[in-house]
Amino acid sequence: MTAILRFLLRAKCLPRNASLAPAARLMGATLLCCLPWLASANPQSPQAQACALLKAVAQTAQLAGEGLATGRYGCQSPHETADGWVFALQYLEPSKSSGEPRRLGHFLVDLDAETVTPWAPPSRTLSSTEARPSGAAEGAVPVRACGVAFDLPSQYRITRPVRSVSRQGVRMCAFDVVPAQPTPKQLECKDEAEGGSPPYPLCDWDISAGLDWPTVQVARTRLDADHLPLDPFNFERGAWRTPNAHAPAQPSTKVSFFGRQARYGEVLMRASWHRTKAQPAVSMHAGTSSADAYLLQLTPQLAVVLVSPPWTPLRTRVRG
Repeated sequence: MTAILRFLLRAKCLPRNASLAPAARLMGATLLCCLPWLASANPQSPQAQACALLKAVAQTAQLAGEGLATGRYGCQSPHETADGWVFALQYLEPSKSSGEPRRLGHFLVDLDAETVTPWAPPSRTLSSTEARPSGAAEGAVPVRACGVAFDLPSQYRITRPVRSVSRQGVRMCAFDVVPAQPTPKQLECKDEAEGGSPPYPLCDWDISAGLDWPTVQVARTRLDADHLPLDPFNFERGAWRTPNAHAPAQPSTKVSFFGRQARYGEVLMRASWHRTKAQPAVSMHAGTSSADAYLLQLTPQLAVVLVSPPWTPLRTRVRG
């Protein structure tokens, strides 16, 4: 994921000094000349300015839900960070003049760039004095799941294994390998030139790589004899192949994978950008995503599929 792109506030989306517009039509240039003096006579604190921008963006983006445009947004629990002001955004429905407002999450407001970004507190950093489980290699944790055992780098963990049976009757067990201390997603801004949609200051665009396979799948099958599909691999025209979004499925190649013979294929899928907060939700094309897939016969009866495991150079790549 690239760094967050910052774009200036679009006047046509969020007009500044909206409350002064009627007076400006009556007083004409006189008021416009006095605006700098009025601003200096009645200044807003940075916290108040940040809250006002957040509420304006929330109203335009209908962050409380599509069609909910008449309630009141509020800023709670403000605190200042090196990147701007953080607020807990709340929404009180118009039918409730009093009562408990609904919390919509935390947002970071950068007044310099005039952007609003969903925010989460940074993850706790593991202490160097925390003990490793006994029997694990340096910097690794022993893991056993789905009938296989291995040492996992300590900065990762596995998700709960899920067992299933494929349409061809293959018994399978799968899990993902994810960071032990996940970091918040970095969402992006998209201006009009990039195909974005109002409100432009809301940085809530996330990318979907289209790669929905678990990191590890263990299947009870014999690859050379059964030739049963194990996503993303399919046996077609005499070869194990992986999907390609722009061409017919490509044949895999034989490789050595940690001392074992395996099949390797690059998976190519269409990626898309989508809004995670604004309503109505919209999406747009984001290029092509790729992942590394490995297929190997671990034992005479057990086959394993690995999709971009963490020890490969890159888990997922996205091309324009």
